[in-house]
Amino acid sequence: PFELLSDPDGSAGRAFGVKKTFGLLAGRVTFVLDREGVVRLRFDSQLRVHEHVARALATLEQLKASTPSGEAPAAKSNAVASPALAASVP
Repeated sequence: PFELLSDPDGSAGRAFGVKKTFGLLAGRVTFVLDREGVVRLRFDSQLRVHEHVARALATLEQLKASTPSGEAPAAKSNAVASPALAASVP
């Protein structure tokens, strides 16, 4: 299990330095952070929408494979203030 963060007001994006595309459109960036809050994936693409999901899932699988129990790392409880695992979904 992991937490998915939606960012309708852009505050999380601003906290992570996500820039607007052409200064107009909200940036489309996917982040995956591990249990300790280390960014394991930052994927930035306005056009390759489906690749955001594919890369996030692949990163989660890598994290899952690297844990002793084989379970996906748990997200931090303060996910809203500092997203533990986040993925954008079109």
